Amino acid sequence: MRDAIELERRGVPAVAIHTSIFMNSADAHAVAYGRPDFQSIPIPHPIAGRPGTEVAQKAERFVPEVVALLLGQRHGNSTTEPAPLPR
Repeated sequence: MRDAIELERRGVPAVAIHTSIFMNSADAHAVAYGRPDFQSIPIPHPIAGRPGTEVAQKAERFVPEVVALLLGQRHGNSTTEPAPLPR
């Protein structure tokens, strides 16, 4: 979170991605670093130890949400389905 927030302060679009179990921690860090509005992307937990193909499939589902945040569009921090990229 700190790196992503610092990058944005420097004018570089950034997104923090973490597993859903760390949502409260991510929110607390955003507040601590002065950006309570900073949105991150929680992905389903666990991810460690999963086969690479499974991780890749999960990651592909969140690409539109990552792109949307990098373009300045907000989302709802949902761990069920990523937000669709507007057309």
